[in-house]
Amino acid sequence: MRTSTPLLITLALAASACHAGPEPAAPAREVAPRDAPGPAPKPGTEACDASTITDAADRALAGRAGAVVVLDLESGETLAEAGELVASAPPPASTLKPFLARAALRAGALDPRATVSCDGAWSRDRALTCFAEHGALTLEDALATSCNAYFYELASRVEPDALARELRDVGLPSVSDAIAAAADDPRAYVATAIGHGDASATPSQLASAYATLLRRDPELLAAIAPGLEAAVARGTAQQATVDGLAVAGKTGTASHDDDGENDAWFVGYAPAEDPKVVVVSYVHGAGSGGELAAPIAREVLTAWSSRCRERHA
Repeated sequence: MRTSTPLLITLALAASACHAGPEPAAPAREVAPRDAPGPAPKPGTEACDASTITDAADRALAGRAGAVVVLDLESGETLAEAGELVASAPPPASTLKPFLARAALRAGALDPRATVSCDGAWSRDRALTCFAEHGALTLEDALATSCNAYFYELASRVEPDALARELRDVGLPSVSDAIAAAADDPRAYVATAIGHGDASATPSQLASAYATLLRRDPELLAAIAPGLEAAVARGTAQQATVDGLAVAGKTGTASHDDDGENDAWFVGYAPAEDPKVVVVSYVHGAGSGGELAAPIAREVLTAWSSRCRERHA
C-alpha cells in the first residue's frame, strides 16, 4: 500500500459580480450620510466567498495532514483548496465503489434491487473479509454500509477492461492502470476495484470524478444516488450531516501495510436532490473516513450553505 507525504497546495479564489438596469424615479427622501452603513445583506446572499470555505476547512483539519477540495458543479470552478495534498497519491478506498456500481450497471451486471449476502467475508474467497456481517444487502444498503463483500461480488461480475475504461472515462487514470495490471489475479483485481491494492488518486482527481458522475447518465445516477444519500442518513457518513442541507456521499478508509495507519476519505455533494457542489476531505495517517473525514466535510458544507448556496437559487 502506498504511503503519502505532504505537499503544500494553494487556494483558488472565486468571484462574481452583477449589474442592475435603471430603476424608475422614486419620491424624494432624506439621504443618509455617505459614510452611514447600508442594510446588512440577507444571510447567504453575499457573493460566494472562497476564503470563508477555505477557513472552515483549515479549522476542521485542525493541523492534521490532509486536504480539502471544493468544486462548483455549475461553473466547474474550484471554490477552495485547503490543507496539504500529497506527493504520492493514496488509495481512494471505498470512495471508488460508486464507480464500480456505475460500471456494473452499464454492463448489465447489476440489479440494484437484488440482494447479495454478507456474513463477514466474500463467499467466493473467504480470505477477502468484510468489517462486519451485514446480511442481505441491496445496492443502496451496500453503499450506505460500505460492505466490502457486496462489492467484491460486484467486481467479479465486471470485466477488468470494462472497469478500467470506466475509470479512465471519469478521470482516474492511475486507478484504471492499476485495474489493468491486476486483471490476471482475481484476488488482486477485486481488491483494486474497491479502491485498495495499487489503486491511487488525489483529492482533486476524486472531486472531478464525482463531478463527472453527477453530470452524466441521469438514469444510472438514479440507481446509485439513494445509496449515497443513505450513507449520510443512516450509514457510515452520518457525521457529514448538515442541518437544513441534504448531503450525499461516500466514506473511504485505506490501511497502510507498512505502518498499520489509515487514510480517511469522504467525497460528497449537496444538495442531494439538486447537486451544486462537490467536496472531498482527506486525512492522512488517521482513523476512518466516517470518524474523521466526514466531520470535516460537514464544516465545509455548512460554510458553503451559509455563504454560497443562495447564488444558485
